[in-house]
Amino acid sequence: LESGLQENELKLNDFDATVRSINHRGYSVGAPENTLPAFAMSKKMGFKYVEADVTFTKDGIAVMIHDDTIDRTSNGSGKVSSLNYADLLAYDFGGWMGEEYTGTPIPTFSEFIKLCRKLGLHPYIEVKHSGSYTEAQVKSLAEEVILCGMSRKVTWISSNETYLRYIIEADDTSRIGLLHQYAVDDTAISKATA
Repeated sequence: LESGLQENELKLNDFDATVRSINHRGYSVGAPENTLPAFAMSKKMGFKYVEADVTFTKDGIAVMIHDDTIDRTSNGSGKVSSLNYADLLAYDFGGWMGEEYTGTPIPTFSEFIKLCRKLGLHPYIEVKHSGSYTEAQVKSLAEEVILCGMSRKVTWISSNETYLRYIIEADDTSRIGLLHQYAVDDTAISKATA
């Protein structure tokens, strides 16, 4: 997965760097989305920035997955928020993409952020708006980033303004982006700069 890459081989990307392209859910055209192989492949394919989605299990473990359910990206079924992390480990999150990915587990947020650090990737982390996360849960994400030495080396994105406020409260150096799906007007700009 990480063969040949040394810790801190590349300088972690700066906030001031020009972002040319961001891999959506990792290199998801070649590896199962939001998995460690997809993020490692992003690096191998020359990308410096990866977008990833984080949500919480029933027992409060932050995991990397886009959908509210595991139905589309695993051999299991059910809502992530209704399953404990140990339950998720029983499912295959890669076999649907190809035999070489059979047995790929759902990654935790901690595993993801440590891999980004090791590979020199700048993650754009989407805190999903569809969840009903507590302040403590969202702040725990920012705290994990700090503990991993990645503060100021990630960008947080969400369409939920409250979640972005929690991130800033936990780490006021955080870079955030408010996702907005309609025309950018004065109202949208006011929300984003408030």
